[in-house]
Formats: sequence, C-alpha cells, structure tokens
Amino acid sequence: MNTYADHKKITVILPKGKGLALLKSLKEEKEVVAATLNFARGVGKMTPLRFRGVGEQSEKEIITAVVSEELSEEIYEYLFNTAGINNPHSGIIYMSKLSKSNLYTLPEELEEEK
Repeated sequence: MNTYADHKKITVILPKGKGLALLKSLKEEKEVVAATLNFARGVGKMTPLRFRGVGEQSEKEIITAVVSEELSEEIYEYLFNTAGINNPHSGIIYMSKLSKSNLYTLPEELEEEK
C-alpha cells in the first residue's frame, strides 16, 4: 500500500439539502473521487432564532474531501464559491494537512448507476 504525505483534507459543513449537489459537482467538475457526505445535527451560536428552542437542532451535511496539496487551494476555492460560503448561514469550510493518505481511484471499467 502506497502512502502519501502531501495531501490535505477539506471539510465543508452545509445546511440540510445542499451536500449531495455539491458532492456531485465536485466529482463531475473537478474529478475528485476521494470525498464523502455525512449528516449531523446541532445548533450553532449564529443559528437563526426560528431554529432555536429546547431540544431543537438543525440538520447539517458534511462533505469531507482528500485532495493533493498542489490542487488544494483550487478545490478549496471551488467549494467555497460553489457552496456560497460567503453568504450568511450558508455553512463553513476549512482545510487541514494530513500526516498520511492512501491513493484512491475508481476502476476504469466501473459503470455509473443511474
């Protein structure tokens, strides 16, 4: 198994319903296949009042992508702009260095499900 030390992890936390489209565009536009979509719940400090209350939480979608260090700034900017992170309540994005990662590619003969 080959391990690489020159990769970064980009994490995007989005409101419910925004993650799948962003994940698909990441694959189609930037050919990034080492990415996942997860779900979470929580209330942030800046959560709008209509979502606050005792026991109430807002749902979030979390995209995590592993990209090479040389492409990391380009992918980060793409995700930032495509997700509209600069708009209020549209999510957050951050990037961190990985100590190790493995190469992940899709097989050539794999057909995409429709």
